[in-house]
Amino acid sequence: MATLKDVTKLASVDVSTVSRALNNTSYVHPDTKERIYAAARELGYHPNVMAQALRQGKRHTIGVVVPRLHMAIFSEILQGIEQQASGLGYATLICSTNDNAKTEKEWEITSQSDREVNSFRYGYDCANQLLDENPDLDAIMASVDVQGLGAIRAVSERGLRIPEDVKVISLTGHRVGRMLETTMTSIEMPAFEMGKAAAKMTIDDIEADSKHKPGRRHLTFATTLVEREST
Repeated sequence: MATLKDVTKLASVDVSTVSRALNNTSYVHPDTKERIYAAARELGYHPNVMAQALRQGKRHTIGVVVPRLHMAIFSEILQGIEQQASGLGYATLICSTNDNAKTEKEWEITSQSDREVNSFRYGYDCANQLLDENPDLDAIMASVDVQGLGAIRAVSERGLRIPEDVKVISLTGHRVGRMLETTMTSIEMPAFEMGKAAAKMTIDDIEADSKHKPGRRHLTFATTLVEREST
């Protein structure tokens, strides 16, 4: 396991500079800080942020609440959050509500409609309703992959072919889409980079003093249409 001294040697700086950079305790030139972070990443060094919190009297922990992790883009976003937070000396506390109404009410983060729409069953039921009401329907667009999976099941159970009879596309692609028996066309987002950016903005706001808080920022990420067998 890599140590602080290993990072010091690879980055060609002294121990105190590495400590200050990783703990964000005082100013370190941005170029030097990036060299230290690069060395830490290369060596797989992760500071013991919980031990640091006890010593400093600060938690250095950010909380992330998500509706679910299984077969969802949130898992990739969280990987980006954790990597960025760890590199900046922060631990990550994750709460996955699993669409549980009681849990979500306690966290006060979502509405009933939000809970209902992140599920396989929802995609399945909605696809069946659409096909009942529109027998000539030739395409279904789902907001997330797990809904698309439900739609594919509904279409297949009716003896319809994909994509010859009905095309299916997901607007929020996840890696699972490329592994299905009928691979699913999707709009794929740079989820990992989104997570890193979100963590960086959050920690920048935490670290800034009250007179120099960063202003509101709006980031735009490019998406990619990946065409597969479902269209």
